[in-house]
Amino acid sequence: MRVLMVSGSYPNMKCGVGDYTKILANFVNKTGVELKVLTTKNEKVVLDGICEPIILDWNLQCIKEIYDYVNKNNIDVIHIQYPTKGYGYKIGINLLPLYIKMKDMVFQKKTRIITTLHEFSQSHILRKISIIPLVLFSDKIILTNNEEKKIILKFFLFLKKDKFEVINIGSNILPDKSSENNENKLCTNNHTISYFGFIRPDKGLEILLRAIVLTKVYTEDDFKLNILAELDDSDEYHCKIKKLLKQLNIDKNKIEITGYLTESQVSEYLKASNLCVLPFRDGLTYRRGSFIASVVHNVPVLSTYTKLTSPDLLEIFKDYLVKPNDVVGLSRNIDKFFYDMEYRNRLIAKTNQIKNLFDWEKIANKHKSLYYELGLRD
Repeated sequence: MRVLMVSGSYPNMKCGVGDYTKILANFVNKTGVELKVLTTKNEKVVLDGICEPIILDWNLQCIKEIYDYVNKNNIDVIHIQYPTKGYGYKIGINLLPLYIKMKDMVFQKKTRIITTLHEFSQSHILRKISIIPLVLFSDKIILTNNEEKKIILKFFLFLKKDKFEVINIGSNILPDKSSENNENKLCTNNHTISYFGFIRPDKGLEILLRAIVLTKVYTEDDFKLNILAELDDSDEYHCKIKKLLKQLNIDKNKIEITGYLTESQVSEYLKASNLCVLPFRDGLTYRRGSFIASVVHNVPVLSTYTKLTSPDLLEIFKDYLVKPNDVVGLSRNIDKFFYDMEYRNRLIAKTNQIKNLFDWEKIANKHKSLYYELGLRD
């Protein structure tokens, strides 16, 4: 089977969906599916034998370029990743499925089309409207969690539910085999907490800092808070964080702000962590890459919940989530994790319980099954 994945971004272009696409493509190819990625012609794209960086502009002219590539290379399935930063606000990719279906009618072909929609619920209403052709003329739509599926079904009540599939995303930060035994790190008597991701108001770093100084664990000689991110003096919110650090008078020996890290460096820090604390202002969801990365590194997570948190996540982690801005509640949970063995072990078990959802091999095999489900066989 020959699959063409289409993504406006690909490493080293800065885009989370582009990073996801590269990893997914690598794992799908290992299943025996022959997959290439058509992407933007950009000097930052690293040639790896999988990507085909040939699209200069994602406006209407890209449609014929993609169609010609599909015909020339006898592609069975087109799989669109949407949105990506590389598309910009161009609408060519949105109309591609319609164009392909019209051509197939004329030439009596059956090119199958799948579209993965990332964060549909978070998109602007104009973006949602622009997605309509993608949804209508794709054979299957993949959503990355059940909540996203529920939301999109409300917009497309007239479409059959079986048009929509849920396949979770994996972590863009891949652990090596040594992280598989991280469950017993606390036996070394460390008290290390990590926070990572872009520093923005919605990530709640200031809540974590205020909570830390209220904890008992902060007084331990070996306590360490690692902030795996960079602070930029030109960013107003980053300056606010620096000012807060001074106001709270946090011991400089007990906190490290790492600056920019490569994915492998982030992985090393995670493997040395006992706990990740991620107090999102809009609550824990399956789309949080920092949460997923922590889970696949066997690092338990304390976080927050809102109405956006999936009911199943809330049910699993209800004793480990607080409302956003609940500084005191967060500090209590941090101390309970380090000093209440039963509380800690339950969280470790729950982390292991959901880890398989983010296993890239399983994710790749689900994609392979979906490709063949569309009527193609080995």
